[in-house]
Amino acid sequence: MAKSTDHQYVEHEDYYEIIKKSKVEGKLKTYYIKIDKDDFKKVKNKEINFQYVKGDTNKLYVVINNNSSYFNKKYIYLHRYILNLTKDDLSYYIIFANNDRTDFRKENLVILPKSHSRLVSKGSKETRGVTKSGDKYVAKIAYFGKIIYLGTFDTLEEALEVYEEERKKVVKAIESSFLK
Repeated sequence: MAKSTDHQYVEHEDYYEIIKKSKVEGKLKTYYIKIDKDDFKKVKNKEINFQYVKGDTNKLYVVINNNSSYFNKKYIYLHRYILNLTKDDLSYYIIFANNDRTDFRKENLVILPKSHSRLVSKGSKETRGVTKSGDKYVAKIAYFGKIIYLGTFDTLEEALEVYEEERKKVVKAIESSFLK
């Protein structure tokens, strides 16, 4: 875990930006964490730290020091804290809609049941949902157990763009049906 060594707060019209500096593998890095104003009040006096996936300092988790028996853990992921998900709520994924793991505004946090994990974890981020067929690229997405063909494209970039647009629609549809 990387310890925070410095921080500042910048107020924007509808959110705060927490600017944190942290040592990662001996180098000082600066992170810009976006958080809604109402959530900022909950975390402004908390100690914010960073965790990384072992061997991949680009895969960042923001955690807060939590001195509350409600969560029953010393550290909790910031996105779970903001959404009031306890340690018993592990049947959900929270994904970052814009893929920015430092954007904790509620508009960017999407709750998905783990049964829909294919939208989160299949393939690398760069090629998820796209396969090569000859000299073309085929985009497909899984939605409630069905594979939906999105098209065949001349370039990987075109296929990925169509896949990502459809993935966002599917995530919103699942989120709205799940939260009803």
